[in-house]
Amino acid sequence: MHVFGIVLEDGEEGFFEDEHPRYLFLYEGLLSEVAEKLSVPALKSFDGFSKAEEIANENADSNDTIAWLSAYNDARDSCEPVWFDASEALGAVMPIKESIQQSLDESPDDNIEYLIESLEVLIEILASANERKSKFCMALM
Repeated sequence: MHVFGIVLEDGEEGFFEDEHPRYLFLYEGLLSEVAEKLSVPALKSFDGFSKAEEIANENADSNDTIAWLSAYNDARDSCEPVWFDASEALGAVMPIKESIQQSLDESPDDNIEYLIESLEVLIEILASANERKSKFCMALM
């Protein structure tokens, strides 16, 4: 999954095209590994356009970024997003962040600090959405 944005169903602002989703994308492997270790859902399970990604993978070479993005955008335009409960995501993201924070405390790393900051922003967005009972999805924007 290529997470570049968080979309809220109620139209309130998520985050888009800045450093926060970029770090979630860059460290998707680490995030998935930690989620598996903790037995919580991985962030990629909250991809609201996973069907569009499947279609793009079938129709374009994933090594050709421009062709793949074009196929993804075409597929995304024809797919309805899948919306998720913010409380479910909070139950996954918070322990992931805590685990990564603990490893950072043991071994400092500037990039991991940015990842933690990104997770904190995601938690704030999800907590706000949860308070309003708004659903969300993650997507390539």
